[in-house]
Amino acid sequence: MHRSGSEHGMRMSRVKSINTTLDRTMLSLLLMAKLPFVPYHKLYGRPDFLVGERIALFCDSSFWHGRNWPKLKKQLETGNNSIYWVNHIAKNRVYEFVVDY
Repeated sequence: MHRSGSEHGMRMSRVKSINTTLDRTMLSLLLMAKLPFVPYHKLYGRPDFLVGERIALFCDSSFWHGRNWPKLKKQLETGNNSIYWVNHIAKNRVYEFVVDY
């Protein structure tokens, strides 16, 4: 099914990168633990939270970062726009490896 540019734009505008459910859950846990933190600090890799002075905390969803990659890759290869999605998540996995290690 083909969508118009404005329909696609509207759908994509609802996709969040900050203040997600996962972020809000982590925020409540950090507040309950009374840990000092800064949200969305502009360090390399763009951590979701900087806890104290030395801990960068990333709240990554399992889909976008390729959890169980062999199985997910097979599923993506049979779906719509498969080349795009396999490449997109493969790049996310490389970026995550570089940033995290």
